[in-house]
Amino acid sequence: MSESSDTDLVIKSLKSLLDDKEISSVIPAELSAIEGFEQVYFSLLQIRETFVAMGKGELTYPIKSKGYFPSTMKGFQSSLQHLVWQTKAISLGDFSQRVDFLGAFSAAFNSMTEHLAANEKQLIKKQNMLKAIKEATNELLANSDIATSISNSLEIIGKAAEVDRVYYFRNNRDKDNLLVTTDQKSEWTSLLCGSQINNPNLQNLQIKEISELIEPLSRGMPFNCIVRNLASSTTKKMLEEQKVLAILVLPIFIENEFWGFVGFDECKYEREWTDDDIALLMSFSNSISAAISRNDAEHRIEYLSYHDQLTGLYNRRFYEEELYRIDTARNIPLTIGMGDVNGLKLTNDAFGHVAGDLLIRTVAHILKRECRNEDIVARIGGDEFVILLPGADAQYAEAIIDRINTAMANEKAGNIILSISFGIAVKKDVSEGIHDVFKKAEDAMYKLKLSESSNTRRRTIELLLKVLYEKDNSERLHSKRVSEICGAIAKEMDFDEIEIHQIEMTGLMHDIGKTGIDENILKKTQKLDAGERMIFERHSEIGYRILSSVNEYSEIARYVLEHHEKWDGSGYPKGLTGEKISLQARILRVADTYDVLTSERTYRKVLSEEAAIAEIKKCSGTMFDPAVARIFVEKCLGKKW
Repeated sequence: MSESSDTDLVIKSLKSLLDDKEISSVIPAELSAIEGFEQVYFSLLQIRETFVAMGKGELTYPIKSKGYFPSTMKGFQSSLQHLVWQTKAISLGDFSQRVDFLGAFSAAFNSMTEHLAANEKQLIKKQNMLKAIKEATNELLANSDIATSISNSLEIIGKAAEVDRVYYFRNNRDKDNLLVTTDQKSEWTSLLCGSQINNPNLQNLQIKEISELIEPLSRGMPFNCIVRNLASSTTKKMLEEQKVLAILVLPIFIENEFWGFVGFDECKYEREWTDDDIALLMSFSNSISAAISRNDAEHRIEYLSYHDQLTGLYNRRFYEEELYRIDTARNIPLTIGMGDVNGLKLTNDAFGHVAGDLLIRTVAHILKRECRNEDIVARIGGDEFVILLPGADAQYAEAIIDRINTAMANEKAGNIILSISFGIAVKKDVSEGIHDVFKKAEDAMYKLKLSESSNTRRRTIELLLKVLYEKDNSERLHSKRVSEICGAIAKEMDFDEIEIHQIEMTGLMHDIGKTGIDENILKKTQKLDAGERMIFERHSEIGYRILSSVNEYSEIARYVLEHHEKWDGSGYPKGLTGEKISLQARILRVADTYDVLTSERTYRKVLSEEAAIAEIKKCSGTMFDPAVARIFVEKCLGKKW
């Protein structure tokens, strides 16, 4: 074979190794005789087969050929094997190994490994924080002692967040609900940071002194800073005194009110909190808020279940449970005082339920103030109170009742008369039934109330008239004149002395119901609108309720109720007709109208006597009883009908 033919055949065989999909592992006979060709051919064949194997993921294919190129190929194969091993280690969470081959690829791969290691550290830290927040939240929700649960949760979070000190403050507001001071309530500290729980400067801390810190918190924002970067201020000075290098403070809001805050102090290094850190710790702050809200709600429910909402005293439920608790030998003598407020209904009718509530609250305040701390004071009904006096005999109990009565006599509650009828009974022996003792106290109270309550109502009516007359002297003069006219008509109609006195009293009291009407309506100079007229017309019913509360005024109450009825049935409040209206009310109707017509009024001109008589005559048979109207004109005024 010629040299040229040999060269062509070699080139063709080597090209086949590079290009053909299928090749023969047998060297053509004509090439086997060429020196060195067999070694080159088989080396290239093995490298080809090695690359094909690596392409299929097989990195352990044996390279048997010798020489520089196969050796380099073995090194590359070994590096790839190491890379696969390192990748598997990373997938299993081992970021400790590094790749020191493949040049720039090694550097990139090592950088990626370092980032993965850092991310893994952050993920583990975040996972630990989430676990700690869950544990702290469970502690806050499970422990009924809110102070202990907050203290425990601060420790859990402090350790997980790897801070030196964590604490919480509660804000204080003044009577106008303005934020004025804040107090440290709890803390957890590491061994590297001194405790501040007993630092007097952190109690009753003035908000204005740390306004730099409070301002963002009050807007729901975190306060996060390196202390040395703060402008010179009271806040900076305080933190430096506590050796704080970095601080994060998060607000606590309850029902949209800035309630307090949680703080995290770093004393070892100037820690910079990330947004993720702040978001996680903010969820802990929210957990504290939820726990406090729940605790407050539970306390409110418990309080309301055992306290009277109007007065704040214990209620019947508490009283009944407490009665059994203190019914023991060591509390004998045990005195029960049963009290009933006098004149509550009359106060409600005369002044409205707001005044009635004021009466009840004032009485409750006096009872609580005049009794001992160990005594039980409860409101067990609308106007009923009971006091339990353990270890008190009758003499001591009567002294307390005397103090209560004296206090009520000296107490002022607007125009309301304060009075309560108290009956007491003493359990002197363990064999006595506690409910029997209560019944005795109740019976004693009702016996006393028969006289005291009537007297209180009478005094209240006198007070109402006084109030009415003091507000408007014209009312006093009007009532006096109406009383005189009623008496004059009654005499002409042959009433006896008792009846004359009664109708004169009716004239004096006929407008007492106006004490329950808005003063703006009473003094309005323009015509009343429909709604105002309806309110004004209630005064006769109010007067009836006031007067009917006293037995001796029960008849007068009826006359007052009917004194705006009309003979033809067009009056109010019942629309009675003719003689269905009491005679006294018919007399009062004439007397009241005549005086209104002939007296100065803000809403109408004064009529002369002649004009007023003409109006009486005109309305006789419609507004007035014709017989009463005629007697008044002819007999009382001496005018012709």
